[in-house]
Amino acid sequence: MKQIDFSIIIPCFNSALFVKRTLLSIAKQDFDLKKIELIIIDDCSTDSTLEVIQSFQGFDEFGHVFLTKTQFNSGPGIARNLGIEASIGRYILFIDSDDTLNPFSLQELYKISLNGADIILFDGLVMSDKTTVICKHSKMLNASKYVKAKALLNLETDEHVIFSAYRRDFLYNMPRFAGEVYEDVEFSGWAYFQAKHIEHLPCTLINKFQHPGQITETMTPAKAKQYMSARLSLTRKIIEYWPAQNQELSMFFESGIRGSIAVTLKKLRMHSRSPKVFNAYLQDFFAFICGEIDNLEFIVFNHNNTNKDIEALNFYSDWEKVLYESKND
Repeated sequence: MKQIDFSIIIPCFNSALFVKRTLLSIAKQDFDLKKIELIIIDDCSTDSTLEVIQSFQGFDEFGHVFLTKTQFNSGPGIARNLGIEASIGRYILFIDSDDTLNPFSLQELYKISLNGADIILFDGLVMSDKTTVICKHSKMLNASKYVKAKALLNLETDEHVIFSAYRRDFLYNMPRFAGEVYEDVEFSGWAYFQAKHIEHLPCTLINKFQHPGQITETMTPAKAKQYMSARLSLTRKIIEYWPAQNQELSMFFESGIRGSIAVTLKKLRMHSRSPKVFNAYLQDFFAFICGEIDNLEFIVFNHNNTNKDIEALNFYSDWEKVLYESKND
């Protein structure tokens, strides 16, 4: 068997309508397929996803194919963890079961992978009502841990793992995905923070398709808490890396958490049935936040908000009053 250059990990759940398109995009690569390993994990789909995968005709062309199934529906993070453990390639890519790679993607990745980077960042398209180019931030390239900490705390990086290739030997020693929604947040952030060598390939390699039924396309109180838990967990790891309190890092922490709350509330309001329902969500959400953060005053009373913060919070004019009341109930 030839050396496997890329292990492509694809978690699947009820993907019968899309997964064949994903597999075909990999099979059409301008790259030696014998150097590609496909790792497909069906997360207890209730449709015909597994049958569609098993009927795919192109598996013989690949260097190695591993198809497995979780014991119970666990979410994409747990499925990806199974894939990491099974992988043998030099680099690991995480692709969702409705995404596609462009034909030149792996060839371009191979060229830059010869530099031995821990992480290779690349660009992608988000395919929805409008198409948006996702670009990685150059400040993450071989920056000091302190610079990366500020960027991560201030929400200046993209948290989706599908826009990165990870050197397996580097990734294998990193913490695994959590089992919650928004499992990318802590995983990708901590990997960026710990990586010693990061490269950026300024090229659109992947197409991410958004659908109304996707798990992260709607916001519920439970998902809002899970997102904030992931952000706070990553934040604590970074802050704790420097035992001494650092005023500048604390400032970026405040800005990042303020932005996280603003974005989360905006999405929560969009998906609430009525203002009354949203108000009930707010009470519960901020009770949770107050329990997670010792000092929340900077979010309420610090008016040095960025334009992004203000824009996200303008949809609810008396948000400070609601927050104040929820803290004092």
